[in-house]
Amino acid sequence: RNFWIGRHSSTSMIPNAPDGTALDSYVNALRYLSGVKKYLFSRNCIVWRAKKVSEILDGKMSSFQVLMRFTILPLVLETLHKSSQMEISARISSNDADVELAALLMDLTKKFLSQYKRCPRCLTEDLLNHGVSFGRTLHQFAAICVCPNHDVLLEEVCLACGAGFEFLPRFAPFRGELQVCYRCKKKSERPLPYACSEGYMAFANLLARGLKSCADEVRPEQMYVALGRFAEISQAYDIDMLTVFARFWGCEKWENACAISGANSREVRGALSLGLLPVCIISKYVVASFFYARVASQAKHIDLRRGSF
Repeated sequence: RNFWIGRHSSTSMIPNAPDGTALDSYVNALRYLSGVKKYLFSRNCIVWRAKKVSEILDGKMSSFQVLMRFTILPLVLETLHKSSQMEISARISSNDADVELAALLMDLTKKFLSQYKRCPRCLTEDLLNHGVSFGRTLHQFAAICVCPNHDVLLEEVCLACGAGFEFLPRFAPFRGELQVCYRCKKKSERPLPYACSEGYMAFANLLARGLKSCADEVRPEQMYVALGRFAEISQAYDIDMLTVFARFWGCEKWENACAISGANSREVRGALSLGLLPVCIISKYVVASFFYARVASQAKHIDLRRGSF
C-alpha cells in the first residue's frame, strides 16, 4: 500500500491522495500518518487553511496547489475570465489572502451537507490503495446523491444505528469489504434516496468536470452565448423556459429544481427569462448544464413557430 509520498519528518509525510479528495479529509490523513492528535485548523477561512497545509507539507505544495487539488476553488475559477484567474492565482501564491475570494468559497461550501457522505466503492478502493479512505469534495454537495465515478448511491449514515460516518475511516485493516460502523460495529449502510433526471445528470457531470478544471460551459464567453439564446427564445418566441427547465429536472415546478440543486431561484429565473448573468456559482453551473444538455443539444427539435420544444 502506498501510504505516503516521501518522508522528511513526522509532520511532513505526504499521503498519496486520490483526485477530488476534500481538504479536511486530507488533513485528517496527515494527522493520522504523523500521529498528531491536535486539530490543525483554528480558523474557518479556506485560504488560510490552505496556507497552513502548505506549511505542514514544508512547501511541497503551494497554497494555490492545495486549493486547486483539495477544495472547490476550480469550480470558481472556471467561471472567470483568464485574466481574473491569473490574478487570483498570483494573489494566493504570494500569500496575499483575498478576503472576497475566501468569502465566495465559504458561501459555496454552504451547499454542503453537515453530515459526511461516502461512496462504498471509493471507500474500498482507498483502503486497498492507501490504507485509509478519503472524503470527496464533490460528494459533500447536498445535491449530489450518486458517485459519478462508480454510478452507485452515496451513503450517509449507518442503517443499523443511524450513526454518521467518519471523514477518515481507519478502524479496521482492509479485508476486501467495507469497514464496520464505529458505534455499533455492524456493516449496514443506508444509501441516499435518489430520483434520476436529465437535469441532475447534466448538473452533476458539469460539477465533476468543474472540479477538474474541464467545464468550459461556465466560462463567461460561453455563458453569454447561453444567456443570449435564453432571452431570444423566451422573449421573441414566447416560450416559457422555466417550464422547460422544470421538465428537464423531472419536477412539477422550476423552483423545486432550484431547491434540489442549491441554485438561487431568483437568479435562475432572471437567466432563463431575461438572459441575466447569475452571481451564485451553483446557479451558473445549473444554468449552463441546462443550456448545453437541453437547449443547445436539441436546437433542431425546437419548433419556434409554435413556441414549444
